[in-house]
Amino acid sequence: MPISPDDIRICLEDHPAREPGVEPMATPIVQTSLFAFPDYDAYLDASAAENKNNVYTRGQNPTVEVLERKLAALEQGEACKAFGSGMAAVSAVILGLLSAGKYLQGDEERRGCEDAHSRDADNSTV
Repeated sequence: MPISPDDIRICLEDHPAREPGVEPMATPIVQTSLFAFPDYDAYLDASAAENKNNVYTRGQNPTVEVLERKLAALEQGEACKAFGSGMAAVSAVILGLLSAGKYLQGDEERRGCEDAHSRDADNSTV
């Protein structure tokens, strides 16, 4: 199956305008776990909305944000969330579906990562 020209455009374009001779063609990879702030108050402000700010790379990271935007565009979705592992993705779904005081219960036919989650969470509340 041939690749759509629209899909190629989505994959190659990071942002609408590049400064010739200055900006790289590929998205720079941000390899850090923590981000700097001018002072402690700025850090506290960013932490208050950590899901919208780069505070700790496991939550938000500029490189991962580009990946998420491109995957959402390729899939014609409204948004995308990338995780560092399959277990992190499964955990996010399970914890996102459960609310305070709810239980996670498995059965005898559990397999794979679901087994690890339910084994740790059996008879415990969120």
